[in-house]
Amino acid sequence: MTERQHHPQPPAGVRLRAATSADTDRFETIADRAFSGYVERIGLRPIPMDADYAVHIRDHDVWVAEVDRGVVGFTVLVPQVG
Repeated sequence: MTERQHHPQPPAGVRLRAATSADTDRFETIADRAFSGYVERIGLRPIPMDADYAVHIRDHDVWVAEVDRGVVGFTVLVPQVG
């Protein structure tokens, strides 16, 4: 049996695309909204709140989910060695 990559389709109305440097500010806003509720609980800012998204976009595989041309989410894929 050969191994194949599976590329699932996004839900209807969601468009996936590669991130660009123009997405950086929106990523910071999304991360702040998603993780700010955890600061008091864990006593520190979660890593995504302070990530340098410009560097991630430049150096890694970053994807954006859009609905009606607005960014609603993103993922940063960072290869791990070992």
